[in-house]
Amino acid sequence: VSSDQQAELAQNGYTDSQVAAYAAVGGLPYLDNTDTVFGQVYQGMDVVDAICQNTPVTDSNGTVPKESQPKISRITIAD
Repeated sequence: VSSDQQAELAQNGYTDSQVAAYAAVGGLPYLDNTDTVFGQVYQGMDVVDAICQNTPVTDSNGTVPKESQPKISRITIAD
């Protein structure tokens, strides 16, 4: 986020550590308290792109039928 956006976050009650986190890794503060974000891709975007290319959508909004939604089968968390 830009320095102007950082100042806006601070004015809107975000803590210094929250502002610093947005500055370090980015994000979309306007989604806070309105949408659920499950994570952020730091590496491996090629995998995300491959999933998207092979997932059929039904409209221009990107709606994916329930039976075609990708499923997470394994997660590895490294220290």
